[in-house]
Amino acid sequence: MPSTAIDFHRLLVHFPVALFLIAALFQLLALWRRSAALQLAAKANLVTGAAIGICTALFGYLASGEFADDLLETHELVAFATVGVAAVVAVLWLWKPTEPRGKGGFLALAGLAVVAAGVAVTGYLGGSMAHGHGVHGPLFRAAASAPSAQAPGPTGTGAETALPPDLQPAHATFAGKCSACHGLDRALQSGITAAGWPEVVKDMADKTGGAITPEEQATIVRFLQYYSTHRSVRLPTLPR
Repeated sequence: MPSTAIDFHRLLVHFPVALFLIAALFQLLALWRRSAALQLAAKANLVTGAAIGICTALFGYLASGEFADDLLETHELVAFATVGVAAVVAVLWLWKPTEPRGKGGFLALAGLAVVAAGVAVTGYLGGSMAHGHGVHGPLFRAAASAPSAQAPGPTGTGAETALPPDLQPAHATFAGKCSACHGLDRALQSGITAAGWPEVVKDMADKTGGAITPEEQATIVRFLQYYSTHRSVRLPTLPR
């Protein structure tokens, strides 16, 4: 059963995608065949897709609070624009019914074409985050697949050895800086290798607009590189 906003987003997201595309196909066929029945089917799919799409976009927005990423922001922007256009077309279509080959029918098809294009862009960006490579894919996959009951977290439940004293300030820097944009477990459970952390940390730091200095980046990388090869280490309890 879904229990978090991202779970509900993943559960719902494929429904508006399918419904919007089917609506565009039905309206195209309705114009070709002059079929009021096909146009009614297109309208029904569009209205249902818009309703589910609004819920999907809201759950995605709620889930995005733990991430700070340009790709995610673009995904959100295109998604909200797509759902917005779909909702406007649906409301206008319900308010003012049209003949399949009337002016309204062609305008509805044009609106559905815009929605279909938005679905394609949104789906590509979402797929890149969920299944892509580099910074985006592993972080987003880790949030869904990491077994939180077993994986060591910030308090080190089930850990075997303590973090070396010389790395404890680095851990504190990591916790203080990185928690401003996302949960610490997103990084700790990501599976990124020691060699990959310098690039990831630099990319994340660039998005903060200078909030993380180069010295702090090096300190954070030092801790994460150690942690990536010592995952059983017990991390210090952070002050609240």
